[in-house]
Amino acid sequence: MDELLIPENFDFETTKQLNIVFQDPLKSGGSARYDVFLHSTEIHNDTVTFINDEGVSVTEIIPSYDETNDLIASKITETGLFNLVVSIPAYITELYVIKNMQGVFTSNTIQVNGSTAILKGGFKNSATVDDILYGVNDSGKLFTIDLTTGQLTTLTTLPVGSGACAIDNINNKLYYVGKLPPYRLYKYDLVTQTNQTIASLNMKVERFDYNPNDGLLYSCYNERLYTIDPANGTVLTQKEIEDLEGSEFGDLSISPEKKWYLATYKGVYWLEFKTNKVYAHKITQGNLAFKATGMTITSNGDMWLSTHNANSKLVKMNKANGTWEYKFSAYNQKIDDLATRSIPQAPVIEDADGDGVEDLYDEYPNDALRAYNTFTPSALSDATLAFEDNWPKQGDYDFNDLVVKYRFKTVMNANDKVVELIGKFTVAHIGGVFENGFGFQLPLSESQISSVTGSNITQGLVTLNSKGMETGQNKATIVVFDKAQDNLYLERTITIALQTPLDAATVGTPPFNPFIFINKDRGREVHLINQQPTNKMNSALFNTQDDKTNIGQGKYYQTSNKLPWALNFLETFEYPKEMKPINQGYTKFNTWAESGGSNFNDWYKDKPGYRNATYLSLESQ
Repeated sequence: MDELLIPENFDFETTKQLNIVFQDPLKSGGSARYDVFLHSTEIHNDTVTFINDEGVSVTEIIPSYDETNDLIASKITETGLFNLVVSIPAYITELYVIKNMQGVFTSNTIQVNGSTAILKGGFKNSATVDDILYGVNDSGKLFTIDLTTGQLTTLTTLPVGSGACAIDNINNKLYYVGKLPPYRLYKYDLVTQTNQTIASLNMKVERFDYNPNDGLLYSCYNERLYTIDPANGTVLTQKEIEDLEGSEFGDLSISPEKKWYLATYKGVYWLEFKTNKVYAHKITQGNLAFKATGMTITSNGDMWLSTHNANSKLVKMNKANGTWEYKFSAYNQKIDDLATRSIPQAPVIEDADGDGVEDLYDEYPNDALRAYNTFTPSALSDATLAFEDNWPKQGDYDFNDLVVKYRFKTVMNANDKVVELIGKFTVAHIGGVFENGFGFQLPLSESQISSVTGSNITQGLVTLNSKGMETGQNKATIVVFDKAQDNLYLERTITIALQTPLDAATVGTPPFNPFIFINKDRGREVHLINQQPTNKMNSALFNTQDDKTNIGQGKYYQTSNKLPWALNFLETFEYPKEMKPINQGYTKFNTWAESGGSNFNDWYKDKPGYRNATYLSLESQ
């Protein structure tokens, strides 16, 4: 590491702040919600071997998408003219934006140019209930089923056989996917009765639904849940599903109450979204007496399933406890998937909490103090802080002495002010023997904070005031824990309530100013390079041993060769093995550092030629 030639002002940041400029004027009296996603277009294939539901070992190639592709920010506006400031990985070159106007969804990909991204557009008008089931099968039939009489009516023959369909009721579109490679995504217009080919998905689709809450399609195959833009077939996110029995067939359905359900041959589950995974909770007892192929939930909350037979049957299930019964007689054809069409009516604008934000957009429809959220690094993913704890000695640069995963939710009100911060922290690894504490400092005074809860303070090293912040500080300082060993693999939730709502620019960007204090010495802090210490720092330690802090020049926590003691990543970081320097495990690290971050700004990704796995822990895999 000492041989590296580091540019003078390089700060080893793997992230950057981005100003997103929205120039999308809305009609007077209108409103819209914008959701912003990180978007990496890189795809690689995973070879997966599993036992299918017939008991046969199957090996398939399944596409894998970047784990960072996820929701990072939202905004509700009446003008369409505003800015958003977000933190993104430095390698991200484009964002994906979905606009919701009264249930009418449009999307755009916008390019990241340096520290700015601009969305330009114009307004679009909107219009939303009786239910009828639509179905498809592998013979290419599209048909309806009357839920009053059970009568099945064939509408048309589709261009391909299909086992997956979903309906966008606002725009009167039925989406379906071909049963065979390349698994094309199609759109059928329920009004004009015409078909349109959208894209080849190149992956098998059996469990499938449209989410009216975000305007996206969701597909599940094996144990992966994919998010797909119906406009162009772009896969936006990928999540793993845990605790799921039954790798094939079944279906996916989202209820009017926004609860997710998944059917397999083994049973029916409800889905719980946590971090970067999804957890399946079984609601049926044992294995089903039938094999489910289709599933849909009507506007009144009734769950309907179809059976895997040459003469399929309809099943009505209580989604609360999994009890069920057959309805109507068997049909003389297969029903491979189901979807519900609710006849659109004029939209009803509701605002239950009276905050000026329609319930359609409001993430807190019954709380006038809260309206929507932004996230760091994203809604369901974790970021990583990796520390060396031998400061002021240089150490071994394995960046595994203390590894902390974190995720922040910033809660905004209807006036676009921050009202609350919720941070989740997990000690992912302790590579050293020191008993270290961890905290972060906000660019706010204590008077701007109402309360802080969730700290784990047990060692007598830290004193908290009545609001939950550390005493003796000129800025609001939150100590998450004072002994890492007592918090290993445990998630700590820190909730920070503001005294009065503040501008996002005033509050700053997570993770703010994070730090550790080393081996029970509260005055021995380590921060990210060039971040200032807190008032508790023993400044006599600066410029001792390998530290070359220059307070007058605003340079902190760097060696004579400008190397840091801490790194921040807006995603999971595979830390090196003990006493293995980071540049041995990551082959592009040296080039990145010596270029000042210009080359290989994605050096820590799992890409061909980027890693030497011999030197990496790979514990998150």
